[in-house]
Amino acid sequence: MRAIVLLTTLFATAVAADTTLSYTAAGSSDPVMTLSASGGRVRIDEIAAGSSVIIDPAAGTLIAINHQQRSYMLMDEAFAERTNQTLTDAQAQMERALANVPAAQRDMVRRMMQAQQGGNVAQATQAAVPHEISNLDTGTSGSYGGYACRVMETRLDGTPKSRACLAQPAAVGVSASDFAMIRSAFEFALEYSRRMTTGVDMVPQMQFPPMDGVMVQQRELPTGPERVISGVDSKGIPADRFQPPAGYSQQDPTANVSGG
Repeated sequence: MRAIVLLTTLFATAVAADTTLSYTAAGSSDPVMTLSASGGRVRIDEIAAGSSVIIDPAAGTLIAINHQQRSYMLMDEAFAERTNQTLTDAQAQMERALANVPAAQRDMVRRMMQAQQGGNVAQATQAAVPHEISNLDTGTSGSYGGYACRVMETRLDGTPKSRACLAQPAAVGVSASDFAMIRSAFEFALEYSRRMTTGVDMVPQMQFPPMDGVMVQQRELPTGPERVISGVDSKGIPADRFQPPAGYSQQDPTANVSGG
């Protein structure tokens, strides 16, 4: 979630144009995702889910947009600190409440929290621990959309979350400067996610760390949907695409939560 600004020297020195990558569901022409990059910012639209995220390393922000609810969350340094403090306070409050409860019942409550949080028992009852997001080169290759690629696996806290096939940017038609801009945005999102002890799943795009290639195919694990690249466009992107839509309200899930 996630000093959080991490820019590469390529991003600082290169002059990038605008790039939009489009993806469809495997075996279908139905659009499922677009990735747009312009002016150092990246926007990812998950079409079926009705959500978007805007990554702006220079501003130190990520904006998660829920189009169905016409709302958005602004995630910056302060948001990460509030979110982590909220979890820490909630854990402390739970331990105080369980202090006089028999051991068997304490274990039952902790396991319920484990199920709700999607983590392990230790993370549900002890001090907050940052997530670890990593990539593993599987050593295998493939070809999608006519692009040769190699398969990488993304893991969240050691658990495989997705596999993606990555092609060389030049082969896909993405310039070195544009790819540097996209990579820089994902580096920032990765650094931000590492600062978060909870809530990574609020923004699924934050589970994709920087990669040395353009994603031409991706599947969520273990049996999630598959997407493949369907187009690359270099047309100009309006600046307002990197702002929340007019009329959307800002939401902060930590605003009305108090510890103690």
